[in-house]
Amino acid sequence: MTLDSVSYGSDRRRLTTKFILLVVFSAVSGCSHVIHVASPFPLESPADENELIRPAVQGTTFVLQACADAGTVKRVVLTSSVAAVAGILYLSC
Repeated sequence: MTLDSVSYGSDRRRLTTKFILLVVFSAVSGCSHVIHVASPFPLESPADENELIRPAVQGTTFVLQACADAGTVKRVVLTSSVAAVAGILYLSC
């Protein structure tokens, strides 16, 4: 996937996706190592699990694609948390 080949439906969605890819690419450009620690975490469980899963997968995909496109990244570390699996109920105990 490159900035020119991204297409997710509406023109607005395509522009948003291209912008996100450009920002992530700019952030990793010239880096030799990347640590990806961010993922959406709502305070309440969403009605549809895809509201949480889709942005997490897309965000990780964007980071990995930007690292590959940069050509300078030697290692990527992905992290997570028990909160990603257990959710807010675990944290409130």
